[in-house]
Amino acid sequence: MKIAALVGVWILGTGFAFWNFSGKYLTPVRVDRPLKPIGIQPSPVLENLLLGADGVPVVVNFWNPDCACSKFNEPHVADLVKRFRPKGVRFVTVVTGSEGEAEKVASDALSRGVPGRIVVDGGEIVRELDILAAPAAVVFDASGKAVYRGGYNAARFCDDEETAYVAKTLDALTSGQAANLPNLPFYGCSHAIR
Repeated sequence: MKIAALVGVWILGTGFAFWNFSGKYLTPVRVDRPLKPIGIQPSPVLENLLLGADGVPVVVNFWNPDCACSKFNEPHVADLVKRFRPKGVRFVTVVTGSEGEAEKVASDALSRGVPGRIVVDGGEIVRELDILAAPAAVVFDASGKAVYRGGYNAARFCDDEETAYVAKTLDALTSGQAANLPNLPFYGCSHAIR
């Protein structure tokens, strides 16, 4: 009887640990309000974010040092940089987190090799672009219009080619086509976004 109880506790503990450390990130972040429209108009926040990127597509990568999902996503983002930077795509990484730790957070991002210009955000950019979780991306076309917002991929480790909408959006933009792809929901750490 004691062994059965111990096995039951072990199974429940393993299930709880799996959900806490992995399972909850396999489901999309719950959206309890309408998101802002994707064709976001220029604002001072976005103009600063897209500084120097006139006439080229821009990927804004949202990364948080406290989110394991952001770290798991790094190889996928590195692959996107390798594939699309030679085609003129610029990358900006918005590091979300506490403004009081801005230097430490930016240093951590640099040491991990996150791509592009690093911008530390205390929440203003996240609110402006309506980002619900990290990792996430917003892709702007060459005219500065947001054409994609959401997760990088529906798969946990960004290995599902069918739902690789950031890559598909960049493929379309770099080949001169319109990027009319669906936006993925947000997957990842909603607690890491303010």
